[in-house]
Amino acid sequence: MGFFDFLKTKPKVNVSITTHEPTKDEIAKQYANYCKAQAEKRHAEQEERANDNFLALSADDLADKNGLKPAEILMLSYLEKYSSGKPVAKFWHYDYGVYDVWPIIKKLESMGFAENGKLAEKGKEEIKDNEYVYFWHRKAYARAAFSLPEFCRAVNARRDISYRDLIWGKYNKLYMEAISSPKKCRDLRYSMYEFLVDEKKFETAFSMLLEIPFYDMNCQYPFIAPGIMQELKKAQKKAGFTEEQIFDMAKRRYGRMLVENPTVSAIDAAGIVTSYIFGKDGLVQRGLKSYNIDCTRLFFGNH
Repeated sequence: MGFFDFLKTKPKVNVSITTHEPTKDEIAKQYANYCKAQAEKRHAEQEERANDNFLALSADDLADKNGLKPAEILMLSYLEKYSSGKPVAKFWHYDYGVYDVWPIIKKLESMGFAENGKLAEKGKEEIKDNEYVYFWHRKAYARAAFSLPEFCRAVNARRDISYRDLIWGKYNKLYMEAISSPKKCRDLRYSMYEFLVDEKKFETAFSMLLEIPFYDMNCQYPFIAPGIMQELKKAQKKAGFTEEQIFDMAKRRYGRMLVENPTVSAIDAAGIVTSYIFGKDGLVQRGLKSYNIDCTRLFFGNH
């Protein structure tokens, strides 16, 4: 091509474009293929997680003084149930990477922890000595503090300390590490609230829950969580705080909480939360609307 060839007239090219409107059957087929692909992806991810969990829980340093690892200890709490013919729960596969529980049950029986599908005294003692495993399995808030391998190592390293104290200590450590991340702090406070309710420490539990609305009202997209607010009403009854006590507590706590570019001031947030707890809905609505925070769901079905 010469230097000036671009000046020559180019032949015209006719381009014909046709469109195809997919039929209902084609759309249905495409959707079915999409759903199949998504299901296969989820299954692959679940299998990968199961394998990772199995490997993590198979580490030699997780064994207790009797040589049992966490999944084997947990199996003792289910041994009689499965031996009686009850169906095996799917969590064994997805959460612990156990494809077949029976080799574990047979191993436990061969080691004297059970006999003929019944726990022996040795098995009962093993459960008692390592009740933290079943506790972690049943309590979501414990999983917010430790993974099971981490928890096992922490317990084995400090058998002189209650495993509940280890959880509480880890909460505080995680909270200090996340102090500049309101979302993480919010989630930790809820776990701490649940933990304290189980401990029947209702006053301290209330103070943990009390912080959550302030995080919500001062996040990037401010909102109010009806479930949390309703839970605060219930928690107040157990804690027995007065309206004045809650307002003062909220004002103090909100005043020292770290949030970036706060939307709602500490004193206004304290007033909104306290007013809701004690049924002063009009004040709550006016307060939230002044900050353009939708409160429709907060009162839905209340009247």
